Amino acid sequence: DVQHNNLVRKNRDIMRRFIDVVCFLSGQEMAFRGHDESRDSLKLNKGNYVELVKLLSEYDEKLKYHLEHSTTFTGMSNLIQNDLIASISNILMDRIKREINESNFISIVLDEATDVSNFSQLSPVFRYVTERGQVHERFLGLINVSNDRTAEALYKIVVQLIHNFGCEKKLIAQSYDGAAVMVSQLNGLQSRTRVLDEEIKKRFSNLDSLLFLELLNVKNFDMYKHCFPEIAFQSLKDSYGNVFEFSSLRSQLVVTFISEDMRHKSVSDLLKFIRSNDLQTAYCEVVKLCELTLTIPATSASVERSFSTLKRIKNYVRNSQGQERLTNLAVLSIERGLLKQLKQESTFYDLLNSLLARQ
Repeated sequence: DVQHNNLVRKNRDIMRRFIDVVCFLSGQEMAFRGHDESRDSLKLNKGNYVELVKLLSEYDEKLKYHLEHSTTFTGMSNLIQNDLIASISNILMDRIKREINESNFISIVLDEATDVSNFSQLSPVFRYVTERGQVHERFLGLINVSNDRTAEALYKIVVQLIHNFGCEKKLIAQSYDGAAVMVSQLNGLQSRTRVLDEEIKKRFSNLDSLLFLELLNVKNFDMYKHCFPEIAFQSLKDSYGNVFEFSSLRSQLVVTFISEDMRHKSVSDLLKFIRSNDLQTAYCEVVKLCELTLTIPATSASVERSFSTLKRIKNYVRNSQGQERLTNLAVLSIERGLLKQLKQESTFYDLLNSLLARQ
């Protein structure tokens, strides 16, 4: 009825305030909880979440009225905080899945660090190029591997991640840093992961040289105009023979090397130029080569940044939070740029409210 619909609309409007508080605190990597958050507590500091909501209510009559008169749902409990954190993290993961689904290739970067509770935390990152030609490195969470650091266990984690995101056929590169948990198992993990693709064993045996990356080295285009880079081209065939139509790629590269519009552009600029001028059909194989080149990770800096975040959100005074909450807070912090983008979409708050209603 009308009264019920008005109540639902009012509650959703109030929930928007709580969502914004969660986004703010997680983005600033601030603690949420206080030791005693109950209404009748005499403590002056009930935690950042409660205190920030109370501060906002001093300038927001709707929120103030809700806090003073609501009896069934106040939005201040630790349970609603956890539900909001988890739901926002789920929306971020869904968007990352959509981006991966629209990309042609992905690479995975893994590293490990020990947190303040002496747990070994594995940090996986997917790198890919979107339909718009943007390179993204997306953080996927923190995985506690303290109980099993073997190559077999790490292999299962990698396989499960790739399966969860539906990108088994898109994996073209992998990078593992030499962290404590990885050192002794690195070779075993890489060799196990290669069975994901029947071509991958042959592919990775050739990655030491990465000669095919020279195909789009703009500094060599003047030379390539007169002498096609056969060795680099053969390297690409050896590594990714099932990805390209090589006769078409050769023809498109020849035109690229001599084109005044393209011959001075970096790989990313070349890809943007082709897309912005609707040349994807004419240069379809060059587009794939650009995307593949940009997908291969040069460093593991992205996962190392996630450990800096880990140190801030799980320190000596915040060391009792569970693994799920920890990984969700890490996602909200590290992917704050994506979160800001999603908040600008008209469906963001409605989608969150729908998720919360199902819980």
